[in-house]
Amino acid sequence: MAVAYREIVSLPNSIDERAGGFVVFAAPGAEQGYAWVFPMGGRLANVGIGTTLASVTGSLREAYGVFVAGRPELRGAEQVSGGAGMVPVRRPLASLVGDGFMAVGDAGCQTSPLHGGGIIPAILAGVKTGEQAVRAISNGGVSAEALWEYGTQFMTTIGAAYATHDVLKELLYSLSDRNLVFLFTQIAQSEKLIHAIQRGSFLPGVSEALRRLAAFTRRPRLAARIISTGKAMASVRRHYEAYPDSPSGLESWMGREEFLRRSRGRP
Repeated sequence: MAVAYREIVSLPNSIDERAGGFVVFAAPGAEQGYAWVFPMGGRLANVGIGTTLASVTGSLREAYGVFVAGRPELRGAEQVSGGAGMVPVRRPLASLVGDGFMAVGDAGCQTSPLHGGGIIPAILAGVKTGEQAVRAISNGGVSAEALWEYGTQFMTTIGAAYATHDVLKELLYSLSDRNLVFLFTQIAQSEKLIHAIQRGSFLPGVSEALRRLAAFTRRPRLAARIISTGKAMASVRRHYEAYPDSPSGLESWMGREEFLRRSRGRP
């Protein structure tokens, strides 16, 4: 789980939305998370800080205050609204449906383990649940079997990508600050690599991979771990893309998922 504190603030001057927002990784008080500033139009901005629940050692709201105080662009900010909340940052639930039941959004762990974002997946899942409910009711039943297609659609697409994000998170949390900055620099320099990670891969293609890996010649251990992580992500993605098309296949699918986790040393 992750926990975050966020405020909508009003600033003395308008913010150019075209310039975009920014995030600060491993901000003080959020060493396993990040702080953010996202323009909302006019003088409003979404500003917050979040980290894993297990890593919280003090007041997250105080950490937010320290972050804001250190950002010149937030000088004079006035709170419009604020609040804290918890977010699941793990792979999606193994099953998103039951008899007369479908899980959507945080209830189904439909957030990225990398950054905790989940608004768009929740909206898309909400549309799919509505469509599935109509089909099931029209066909005369709302059993898990009748609702199963919704879970299959999510798990083989967004779920597959987010399950690989869970693997990548393991690597990122284990890196030193020096290697983490180096890796993020390499990612930021490649739009193709960013898109590949969003889809649930680590390398966008042979030519791009060779260009990026060439930069790792002086970091052979890091390169080896990246290759190993990429292979693990590919295995997990294939597993989720093979999600069963009926409840009868769930038990064996979960057994395979457990094997994949234990092969990476996960409990």
